[in-house]
Amino acid sequence: MFLNFDVAPWFRNIGKRLVKSPKGYLLDSLLLCHMLDLNLEDLQVKRPELFGHLRVNFVATELMKLLSFSEKKAGLYHFCTSDGKEVDFMLEKPDGSLIAIEVKKQKRYLSGISKDFRPLPDSMKKTLWAVPFYVLWQ
Repeated sequence: MFLNFDVAPWFRNIGKRLVKSPKGYLLDSLLLCHMLDLNLEDLQVKRPELFGHLRVNFVATELMKLLSFSEKKAGLYHFCTSDGKEVDFMLEKPDGSLIAIEVKKQKRYLSGISKDFRPLPDSMKKTLWAVPFYVLWQ
């Protein structure tokens, strides 16, 4: 019925201590709220920890949609170390270049955002950008 999808883990070195299991997401965020018996309008105030997960779920579904229409096919992955450090999404282009995406609620650039990318290999931390959420649709 195509109600859910998995995002595979990203790794290049199979010997590293990384989580190598996929993450599951539901395509319909409102269905997710309904299944959890939550009201979307109250969720951010009453259950902010769940609202963050819902936000990540929404971004995952939007990335899947955008990638399916993209001429330059890219793979959608997640990155997680065995000790729980993670980056929400990794886009890998056909040429092997990577884009790391960390979903945050802050509306402005945070000088400490680079700490979110600490688990990534040093070779991937050369340039970090913080961009607003709406950039997904431009």
